[in-house]
Amino acid sequence: MHGQTTTALLLRMAVTAVLLAALTQAVAASTKQAAVTKHATTNKNAAAPCAALAKEIASLDSKMRAGYSGKAGEAMRDRHREAVAEFHRMKCRGL
Repeated sequence: MHGQTTTALLLRMAVTAVLLAALTQAVAASTKQAAVTKHATTNKNAAAPCAALAKEIASLDSKMRAGYSGKAGEAMRDRHREAVAEFHRMKCRGL
C-alpha cells in the first residue's frame, strides 16, 4: 500500500509540473502579445506627428540646399537639429 501512495504522489507532482510549465508559457506568450499590441498602438498614434516632422525636415533640407543668409541659416540648422532629435525621440522611422 505504501508503494501505491508514493506512485500517486509522484504522479500528482508530475501533473503539477506539466501544468505549471504550460501556465508559465501561456503567461509569457500573453505578456509578449501585450507588448507587441502596445508597440503597434504607439506607432499608430505617432504616425501623424512623425509624418509632420518628416515633412518639416525635408522642407528644411530643401531650403538649406537652396542657400540662405547667416541668421536664417543658423535658425534653420537649429530647427533642423530639434526636429531630427524629436523624430528620433518619438521612435519614428523613415528618415
